[in-house]
Amino acid sequence: MNKPQPTNEVLNFLKENELFLGLTQQQLETLSSELTEIHVNKGDIIIHENELNDDLYIIKEGEVEITKFNNETNLFHRLNIETKGAVLGEMTLIDNFPRSATVRATQPTTLLVLSIQKLRTLETKKNCFVKWLNYFKKNDMQPIYAIMVQNISKNLAKRLRSTNATAVVALKNELLKAKAHNAMSDLIINTLILLSVYIFSLQLFLFLRSEIVSTTFITIPLMIFLVTPLIYMVRNSGYPLSVYGLTFNNWRRSVYEAIIFTTPVLLLILLCKALLIRYTPSFAGQNLISFSFDLTPVAANAHVSYWVGGLLVFLYLIFVPVQEFLTRGVLQSSFQILLTGRHRTIWAIVLSNLLFSAMHSHVSFAFEFVVMIPGLFWGWMYARHGTLIGVTLSHLIIGAWVLFVVGLL
Repeated sequence: MNKPQPTNEVLNFLKENELFLGLTQQQLETLSSELTEIHVNKGDIIIHENELNDDLYIIKEGEVEITKFNNETNLFHRLNIETKGAVLGEMTLIDNFPRSATVRATQPTTLLVLSIQKLRTLETKKNCFVKWLNYFKKNDMQPIYAIMVQNISKNLAKRLRSTNATAVVALKNELLKAKAHNAMSDLIINTLILLSVYIFSLQLFLFLRSEIVSTTFITIPLMIFLVTPLIYMVRNSGYPLSVYGLTFNNWRRSVYEAIIFTTPVLLLILLCKALLIRYTPSFAGQNLISFSFDLTPVAANAHVSYWVGGLLVFLYLIFVPVQEFLTRGVLQSSFQILLTGRHRTIWAIVLSNLLFSAMHSHVSFAFEFVVMIPGLFWGWMYARHGTLIGVTLSHLIIGAWVLFVVGLL
């Protein structure tokens, strides 16, 4: 610990600091003569929270962190990082309360220390001389202490205005988060209620499956039953439709990627069919390409007339966009907004696909699993661009390839 000489370097350093604006050259020289220079190592505590200390610190070189101790968690929480030129403990100019935070060096740091008590004593000793000098010079030379208090008051006013503006922004953000949480919570609750109704009705669906040609005639009305109330909830959620993927933003890029990423999937499906034909007895003798209008494994060998097949294709073209809107647009988007954390997008994709796969229980367990795999792929595509256009196109192509061209199901 040593007293730095009032060199030009020290004087210029003080002149550049807002706390000392308005001081004359003589006052700066007087002030610098009262400064003490200290050096601290990384991890050293400069100011302890709740201690009584009337020293004011100016960072000459280095960096410190300001932390606050939480009694409930017994942890220190970082409030801010201060570097060269920052003033620490300036509130001692105004009050004598204990320190409100702890200051710790994050690297080797050099500080200039000013004792406020010494400054007040210095001002008292020179007070009579200053009054006498001002009388003859006809000039009001304010004391150093008064100028510093005035400067800190200005800085506090700036901070208060900045804090108010920041508080308003923070409150708006909290309000938006609360709004998002409430809207998405309502949406997911209603979705779960609808899924529960489906599960309770599962026995009825299983009975109907044995009486009709294709389970598509069950699935599509089921989708309509689920989507209709969800559309109403989406419209009244207070969020734009773009949040739910109903937007043309990035549609060109999403379509381009849908074609690029879907092509190798089609080849992979064809390879799976070839392997099944070669190694699985139930597929032995089948053609690699077998056009079919059937949409389910239940009616794989049933005769389907052309008009029924055409109707199934038409319903499929309607069914896929509805399916994507429900799974990706409503469920995945809602989970992405509601969930927090680093992996919220991944969890949103997984959860939305688990719920959607469960809605195919009336077909078969194997079909539930098969639906899950491409669902993860489409969920990833949707998360990249936030529009349903590309992912719906990919779903249409892959679904038509599996059901109508390869005849894998």
